[in-house]
Amino acid sequence: MNKSQVITKEDLELYYSKVRKFKFKDDVKIESLDDIYNNINRDALNSLETFYKKGTTHCLKNRRRSVNDFFILCKTYFPDKTIKDITNFLISKNLYVSYCNDIKKDNIYHNMSIKIYANLEVKPLQNQGFQNCKLTFKNIIE
Repeated sequence: MNKSQVITKEDLELYYSKVRKFKFKDDVKIESLDDIYNNINRDALNSLETFYKKGTTHCLKNRRRSVNDFFILCKTYFPDKTIKDITNFLISKNLYVSYCNDIKKDNIYHNMSIKIYANLEVKPLQNQGFQNCKLTFKNIIE
């Protein structure tokens, strides 16, 4: 399944269960969604590097991470967590999500409020490459 085929919440779950995964270095201890959040959102631009399974670099350190990256990391370490669980977690962290012109995706910023963003009838997943997905964060958690 590719991003253009994702339309429903079920499609989104299927996509993230099968997408190519990446992770932090093996010595980084990940026991919760908070651990992932803290490792990609340290002082906004002090995030850790991520790697694909075979060891090639996915993203360098000190880069903001997209919502898509966060979903993939969460599903890598916690495959039983649903996208709804992960989205609820993001909302609970008082995050802000903003579009990045460099990577053409919505990136996560900390210590702001995703709640305002989540309640808008916007389609943030379209900014993650899901062109046909009309779901909002609000739709995902309902």
